[in-house]
Amino acid sequence: MSDRFKQCLAQKIYIHDYIDNRPVKVIHTIDTKHGHSKRLLTNHRVKQFGFDFGKFSTDYLEGLRKNKHRQDACYLDYCQTPKASYVPEDMRACDNAGFKEVYATFSLRNAGNKRQWKKRLQEIIQGTKYKLASVYRYHDTSPMILAIYYKHDKPKPLFNPVGKKFKFRVGRNIYHRVCKKLLKGPDDDPDNFYLNFRDSNEPWKLCARS
Repeated sequence: MSDRFKQCLAQKIYIHDYIDNRPVKVIHTIDTKHGHSKRLLTNHRVKQFGFDFGKFSTDYLEGLRKNKHRQDACYLDYCQTPKASYVPEDMRACDNAGFKEVYATFSLRNAGNKRQWKKRLQEIIQGTKYKLASVYRYHDTSPMILAIYYKHDKPKPLFNPVGKKFKFRVGRNIYHRVCKKLLKGPDDDPDNFYLNFRDSNEPWKLCARS
């Protein structure tokens, strides 16, 4: 059976880029043996936990010293439904540890309708100091969301480039195109994502909003 976590797809690379630009010191992250987060979060120290490290999320988070991580963030890359019973426990443990921000990915499979899962996103932070800043919806292999939580300074929402117009240069010409979707970079640029236009794929770093 192929390992579905071996490849880090375009939307996940995009989310890592957002997190890597947050003003925090250390990022504690659920990662896999492939170490995507460790590799992609280049601006921060990264502490990994999760199944592949023998450190389940609740045990790891509850084992942290209380209120000692006020400048840190936690990336709960669950890929599970927000209905999972351990999620509220993890959020309380994040609160006790003092994390200033928490980013959590959830699958929308069996998560109910939009009203139900949005309600659940609020329920899982009851009894904590966290507030829901924004929700980013995406689709790599299945419908997913990134929920962004904070305590004090509200982060800007993650910008969705799909459907937006960009400009980019090819030789002496400047083109204006609408982004159709995000693509994983080619083999010689695997840790970046590209914007797919109707007649070309361009590295996102060379594109500007039109």
